[in-house]
Amino acid sequence: MKKFIMILAMTAVVFAGVFAQDADSKDKELRAELAGAGQQDNSVQTIQIEDKYASLHPSATNVTIELRYTPLTGEVRLYYTCMAASYQQGEAMNTAMAVYEQFAQDNQYYHYTYKAKDKTKYFKDGRDIKMATYTSYVVFTR
Repeated sequence: MKKFIMILAMTAVVFAGVFAQDADSKDKELRAELAGAGQQDNSVQTIQIEDKYASLHPSATNVTIELRYTPLTGEVRLYYTCMAASYQQGEAMNTAMAVYEQFAQDNQYYHYTYKAKDKTKYFKDGRDIKMATYTSYVVFTR
């Protein structure tokens, strides 16, 4: 009789654990579904800008301009990269302002504010050529 009660108790404990896990997993699925329904996309979009601003940086060569844009917050990080020998910060700043103005027109923004101090970083690329990257960080408002 004691063995029967012990087996019955063990079976009850096992079933309670299984059903508790099943209920817990359903609860987690429901919470994830509800959280996903109200969540907006905050992914970062990388945009390669065609260099139609050559008149603003006449001395720079091999220029690439890249924007990393977060639509949810309106944040934009601009990366202006060129050869270090031909880099001039004033030209990079003028190009950045022109890119921001065009970006504001294209995306129905009216104003932007700087969120951090602009930075310049020097590095060597894969071919051992010294390059410079000018970085600017702004937030657009509608």
